[in-house]
Amino acid sequence: MPDDLTLLDADEFDARRGFTRWALPGTGAILPGYPQASADLWTNRNGSLFVRFSSAGYIYHYEIVSNAHHPITEDQKDAVFDFLQNKLVTWVIEGIDDSVLNM
Repeated sequence: MPDDLTLLDADEFDARRGFTRWALPGTGAILPGYPQASADLWTNRNGSLFVRFSSAGYIYHYEIVSNAHHPITEDQKDAVFDFLQNKLVTWVIEGIDDSVLNM
């Protein structure tokens, strides 16, 4: 399932306005010698899934979509977790000053 997910650029969003926490509220990556990083998840009123990656002052906003064009449901939270962990670790190692989309 993680290979079935994609990040799309999203406008910066204020999670306090029209967003609710998703079943998996977020995850983080702590690697020795690298900055900590986190990915926080919300859904909008339409049920679309959004993530905000942050580390050391760098913040990136994305929508998570299924390559199969089906809604991402709460029972897929393990797959979403695996997808985000992979993105976070790669992002931290490759350089947090670059967009997560490039990872």
